[in-house]
Amino acid sequence: MKTTWKLGSLISLLCLSGALLAPAVAQDTPSTFEVKVQQNTPFRVTADRIAHNQMGLIVLESDGEVVAVVQQHQIVYVVNISETASRRFEIQTYDNSTYQIPGETLVPEQNGMIRVDGPNGTMGYISNSQLRYVVAVEARQ
Repeated sequence: MKTTWKLGSLISLLCLSGALLAPAVAQDTPSTFEVKVQQNTPFRVTADRIAHNQMGLIVLESDGEVVAVVQQHQIVYVVNISETASRRFEIQTYDNSTYQIPGETLVPEQNGMIRVDGPNGTMGYISNSQLRYVVAVEARQ
């Protein structure tokens, strides 16, 4: 059964949950994305696409359906942990928590997000609103 979401009901649902997600970038197979939202424990979502849309949402899709939406100012990061990448990045948040995520390159965007690219395209996003720093592990001294 396919569910059709109206924009108003989707935004209401996201506001009630305290988190929102965005559109997607195509990937060949379903992957596991780790989602860290503010002080909450990270959770995982199976999806095959991730994207950032103009409304400030990070959207995860599976088989063409939206399976998660996260508001960019609530997230610390959303990243594909299934895809192998040549590097790891350390993230420290405003509360001194640290996390490590895979990736190839970091691309700061004008919308305040940091895109994490991998060998097959966009792997995820990091929000600068919860961030103290993000650094390539091998570059840290």
